[in-house]
Amino acid sequence: QFGYEGLDMPVLFTPKGLIHLQRKYEKISHAEEERLEKQGIPEEEIERKLIITDRVITMEWVGANPNVEVITEEKTTDYHTYGMLQEKAYGYKRIIYKNIYPDIDLVYSFTNNKLGFEYSLFVKPGANLSVVKLRYGGDIKKIKTDRKGNLIVQSDIDGISTTVPVSYYGEHLLNKSVGELKSVYSL
Repeated sequence: QFGYEGLDMPVLFTPKGLIHLQRKYEKISHAEEERLEKQGIPEEEIERKLIITDRVITMEWVGANPNVEVITEEKTTDYHTYGMLQEKAYGYKRIIYKNIYPDIDLVYSFTNNKLGFEYSLFVKPGANLSVVKLRYGGDIKKIKTDRKGNLIVQSDIDGISTTVPVSYYGEHLLNKSVGELKSVYSL
C-alpha cells in the first residue's frame, strides 16, 4: 500500500508488515566481456551489461488483524511518480494501523531530519501486549544483536537494523537495561 524511499532501496508497507528490497549491481567479468566482443557485440552495449542481484528481508506482524484499518496523517507536498501509475504518490508523516492487535495501534513515523523511520505501539489499558510478535524472513543470512542491543538482520547484499526498543508509560520513559530488552526479540 505504501513505500518508503529514504534508504538505498524502498521499504514497502503491507497490512501484514514490511518488505525491505535490496539490489546489487555488478559489472560482468573480463572473460564475459571478451566472449561478447568475439561475438561482435558493440563495446558500448557490453559496458552497459550488468549482473543484477535482488534480495528481500521481510518483517511480519504475526497474528495481526488481517482487516486492519490503515490511516495516513499529515500529507506532505512532496510526491513521486511511477512509470505507468497515473496518479501522484504523495508522502505522509504518519501511517497508522488501527487495532493491528486488539486495543493496540501501530504508528509508523517519518521525519525529514532522520534517516529511516520509527514505529510505535500504542497500547490501551487492559490490552494483552504478549500477542505482539515479529517474524523476520526472506533472504536472511544472519540475524544477531550488536553490543548496544540493536537487532541486525543481514542478507548477502546488505542489512537492516532496528534499535533497542524503548518503553514509555504516559510521558515517562521506563528504563530497561539492554540485557532485559534482548528477550523482546525472541530470535
